[in-house]
Amino acid sequence: MLGCLCYCLALGGCGQQHRTESLPQREAVPYVTAKELSESVSSAKSPILVEFSVPTGCYRCDQMRQQIDMLAKNSAGRLQVCRVNLTYERSLATQFGISVCPTYVAFDAGKEVFRQSYPTSGDLLLAELNGVLAAP
Repeated sequence: MLGCLCYCLALGGCGQQHRTESLPQREAVPYVTAKELSESVSSAKSPILVEFSVPTGCYRCDQMRQQIDMLAKNSAGRLQVCRVNLTYERSLATQFGISVCPTYVAFDAGKEVFRQSYPTSGDLLLAELNGVLAAP
């Protein structure tokens, strides 16, 4: 019986094609560097929402991450969304006066048009952002 079990495992097994933990996870909202952010803001054809956060160790960032991923998915084509990792891009925290994370800053036509630190939900953030972006 043990021989049969070993034979079945050898045939079916956990071949490399079945492993997923080694595959890189694609972020729904990408992290960008200072240079990439500058280029995106200056050349964007649509408004950009930037989440200034840290990927681990921040309860508030963790709480909003999935909501921002959904916001980005639902706003595709109308609003670009990206993240800045404040652990690595500390100069951006200073440049933009970020003292609380997560903080969300929106840019339209290269200018800051909206800022909010730690909103209570992605829906409220989007509602306020839509109000600002729709204004003449």
